[in-house]
Amino acid sequence: MENLHGEVENLQEGIGNLQGGMENLQGGMENLQGGTENLQGGMENLQGEVENLQGGVENLQGEVENLQGGVENLQGGTENLHGEVENLQGGMKNLHGEVENLQGGTGNLQGGMENLQGGMENLQGGTENLQGGMENLQGGTENLQGGMENLQGGWRISKGVQGISKESQSLSPGGVNAL
Repeated sequence: MENLHGEVENLQEGIGNLQGGMENLQGGMENLQGGTENLQGGMENLQGEVENLQGGVENLQGEVENLQGGVENLQGGTENLHGEVENLQGGMKNLHGEVENLQGGTGNLQGGMENLQGGMENLQGGTENLQGGMENLQGGTENLQGGMENLQGGWRISKGVQGISKESQSLSPGGVNAL
């Protein structure tokens, strides 16, 4: 009976270990989900920055075309020269603004890359947590299996004791007379 009680305690401890392993596994899955969300956010930021850079390139192409038109107007005559110089100066200001936008887009792209790297690190941490949870779950399963084996051994001992008890009753004086 004491063995059975001990086996029940072992089984309860195994179940507790299994529950702990499941909680660790759930925590690992949550970390993995958070890492995936961070990675997705980093990718979205990166995509937005690429679009900003593409827009900056298109603006620069437009400014180059404006400058080419200004050169053609300068060749057209002296009267147009003053107006075209002003247009070129405006185009240069726009070009400078576009360069600043492009530099800002590069900074945003770098931030997106850092976010992506952080997401990858979070994903790696989630994977490690998941692996630890799986190991804990395996340990809980092994503990549960050991508890079940101990419980089966206790059951066999109990059956053996019952068989001995029946034999001793048949050998008692009342049992001999009955024969």
